[in-house]
Amino acid sequence: MNMKNKELLRLTSMASLDDGGRKYNIIYFIAVAIGIIAGICVRNGIEGILGANFLTLLVAFAIKDGIVDIKWKGLRKQKFLLENRVPYDTLIHYLIGQLTPLGLLSSRKRG
Repeated sequence: MNMKNKELLRLTSMASLDDGGRKYNIIYFIAVAIGIIAGICVRNGIEGILGANFLTLLVAFAIKDGIVDIKWKGLRKQKFLLENRVPYDTLIHYLIGQLTPLGLLSSRKRG
């Protein structure tokens, strides 16, 4: 996602947008290494290693989740490229027709 440059994003397929979270999976490997070291230092044995790894993996998950959440919140500010412009009223009329049966609220307010 081109949120740093704020350039127009052109969607070429209906596939989901990549959140970029896979590159942060290294955090889990680091957490396991720290957990093994902490488990050996604090309480020698498999229980100490497992307990420390459980805690470090929880922290790693929270860190990765926070990073990905910040990236996705930035998507609200992302501008997309529309080659075939659709008038606002036509777009809203279509969206309301599609979203209302799904139980989603929608309005015609400009913002």
